[in-house]
Amino acid sequence: MSRKPKTPRSLYYIIVTFILVIVFSATLIPIGNYESYSSIKAGTISPKRIISPEDFEILRSEDQIKEERNFVSKRVVPIFDYVKTEDFYLYKKFLYLIKDYKEMKEELYKISSLEDKRKKLLSDSLNINSKLLTKNDSLIKHLKSNYLKKSRSFLSNYGTDISNIYKLNPEKMIEFTKIAKKLKVYSKDLVSNLKKENITNSKLKQIHINRRGKSKKYNFNNFKDKNELKIQIENYIAENSKSVSKDSISYLAEIISKLIKPNVIFNKTKTDSAINYVVHNVPLAEGLVKKGEIIIDKGSMVTGNDYRKLQSLELITKERFKADNSTFFDGNRLINFLGKILLTSLPFTILFLVLYNNRKSIFYDSKKLSLVITIILLQLLLTYSLKEYLPQFSVYIIMVPVGAMLLTIFFDLRVAFVSILNISLIISMIMGNDFTYLFVSIIVGIVSLYSVKKIRNRLKLFKASINIFVVYIAIILSFFLLSQITTEDIKLYTMQALLSSILSPILTFGILVFLEYIFKMPTDITLLELSDMTRPLLKKLQTEAPGTYHHSIIVGNLAEAATEAIGGNSLLARVGAYYHDIGKTQKPNYFIENQKGKDNRHGKLASNMSALIIASHVKEGVKLAKEYKLPQVIIDFIEMHHGTSRIEYFYVKALNEAKESGEKVDENVYRYPGPKPFSKETAILMIADIVEAKCRTVESPSRDLFNQIINDIIKKKFQDGELDNCDLKLNDLSKIKDAMVPVMEGIHHRRIKYPEKKD
Repeated sequence: MSRKPKTPRSLYYIIVTFILVIVFSATLIPIGNYESYSSIKAGTISPKRIISPEDFEILRSEDQIKEERNFVSKRVVPIFDYVKTEDFYLYKKFLYLIKDYKEMKEELYKISSLEDKRKKLLSDSLNINSKLLTKNDSLIKHLKSNYLKKSRSFLSNYGTDISNIYKLNPEKMIEFTKIAKKLKVYSKDLVSNLKKENITNSKLKQIHINRRGKSKKYNFNNFKDKNELKIQIENYIAENSKSVSKDSISYLAEIISKLIKPNVIFNKTKTDSAINYVVHNVPLAEGLVKKGEIIIDKGSMVTGNDYRKLQSLELITKERFKADNSTFFDGNRLINFLGKILLTSLPFTILFLVLYNNRKSIFYDSKKLSLVITIILLQLLLTYSLKEYLPQFSVYIIMVPVGAMLLTIFFDLRVAFVSILNISLIISMIMGNDFTYLFVSIIVGIVSLYSVKKIRNRLKLFKASINIFVVYIAIILSFFLLSQITTEDIKLYTMQALLSSILSPILTFGILVFLEYIFKMPTDITLLELSDMTRPLLKKLQTEAPGTYHHSIIVGNLAEAATEAIGGNSLLARVGAYYHDIGKTQKPNYFIENQKGKDNRHGKLASNMSALIIASHVKEGVKLAKEYKLPQVIIDFIEMHHGTSRIEYFYVKALNEAKESGEKVDENVYRYPGPKPFSKETAILMIADIVEAKCRTVESPSRDLFNQIINDIIKKKFQDGELDNCDLKLNDLSKIKDAMVPVMEGIHHRRIKYPEKKD
């Protein structure tokens, strides 16, 4: 809450905020507009004659384009690269394989011999040679480690595990070597590194092979993959080596086929590039519509071809519209932008004028004004983002209730109402001056803000979604009865309305918590939590200053009733009253309500010292409030509940003492530091605080007497200028008095005296 009504700094902030908000809003508004034909569907009757405003191509549907792209991509012939291999590569590789196999077999024999030796050493349990056993074990470990390394190297070099070689008949190794030498012819074949079924577009039965810088088409039958190669080798061995067993043929064919290095390597990069080329060259349009050509007549049935024409026209004009709005540094664009600034400044000027005339506590408070503007801009940004990135955007998904509910919860109905009008006008401009968006936004916004009026718990926020959904359905049905939307549209819009109704309270709740934390602005929900009498600070007040505690409760009732009467925030007034005197807990016995018949401590103090102690409860209260992390809006009640008024009792006492001593009395010593109340709620607390204290001294309470006391208090505060900075009007002061009198009557009610029982 602001401390001063206005300062050069606050005015500077208001002007800068005003300029920034209209510039930001103007950037969201597009230049010009484009006509949408989304409501005209195939199979419906056209509501008007549509003539082509320009030449344009008829765009094909996404399904058509996708189908043709899929077709042409399958017609691309896969591309392979030929890699030359040495003629004797296979034979030499097989000789190396046999050589390594023999060496590993010898090592395996050594390991076996050492393990037999170990068993013998262990068999003689009485004469075990531990040194010899250790040396033997160490050698076994070394040989096994070496064998394991060679096994891995064998697998890496020959593509097969050493165990597969053991499956071959050792006596046939010479014959196997001769077979491998005869099979060197297969190293000249075209062998692919891919299985044929894995080759892209294999149904074409053709491939491109790049060889010696030239590309040539080959039939599938002219090259083989690894599986085909293995089968051919098996057949060759079976036909030419009758003495080799069937199992050995299979093992040998597997080993030899893995030794043959593929010489036809699939080039994925070039193949993908070829596919991309044909896919991107698929035409996006078919046919042409000339300028001035009648696309469809009014009352005619819309055919599929007509619908495609309308969609093509809308898309082309929409793309041009976006391109026009993407350029700023252009003479015409700059003039248009200045026009948008002028247009957006009008609704924001109305908003700022309403705040200046009716909500000065918001207008001159940079934090509150920033919060109002932040909520408005968040709502506009949300709408703009949904419009840009949501495929099936409509007026039923813009979630205006979010802004409406936030503004109502943080402020009041009037601020929320004017802000929603402002938001609705800007949204309609963003949507190309569409009246539908203006109408729906205003109606839904008003229903939303009334749905969370005087919210006292978070559950009410979610109950508001029912009201929002009902009004959405009413609007949808209205447009349907006016024949502006189809049955299919009803289904889509109802789903969007339902989604918006559910998401709006969820978004509101999330943003509410965030904004409450950032701006340190408590809502009524937080105030209700602060009003809990078990809160540490209120418990401290109750136990350490019980008289002040009960005084605060009564002041809270008075403030709540009076604030309710003038339409202010009665909950804020009540909670502010509970905490306004917490500073008295520091020196409770210096305040008359806590003395409980004890001697008055001020009897032995000088008047100025007593005044200093009394006035210090404001400073001490602020210190305690900050220590317990109370929100600033509550601290304002503590600071402002006496304003700059005089501590009258000790001031008069000082004047009387001065007559005898001849000393001058400094009036400022006997005044509270202030500031003066700057809102209706803090001003009412000031009045209620004095009303409770004065009425407590009345010996013969009556309605007329209370009426006179309250009237005099209000009159004096008004004449002293303590109410100059708040929004209270003369008729408000009358309502405040009328609301406080019944409360005081209720507190000072008479009770019948019970007769004593006679003996």
